[in-house]
Amino acid sequence: MKKSQKTEIRNLSDNELSKKLETILKDLIDLKMKLNMGTLKNVHQLKKLKKEMAVIKTIQAERKFAQQEK
Repeated sequence: MKKSQKTEIRNLSDNELSKKLETILKDLIDLKMKLNMGTLKNVHQLKKLKKEMAVIKTIQAERKFAQQEK
């Protein structure tokens, strides 16, 4: 994931991050089903979605921690 993409994600609000995370989880489930059925051609998408999900969860944790410090 490029820095510009991470910056775009950091600029999203908390609600937008939650919605994006839900979308990623749904896409990840669909891709895993396709992988198990043998119809998934681009396996790299799984890794890409997992990384994006990790970035979003990290940003959410940072924001939560920052609010607790105040």
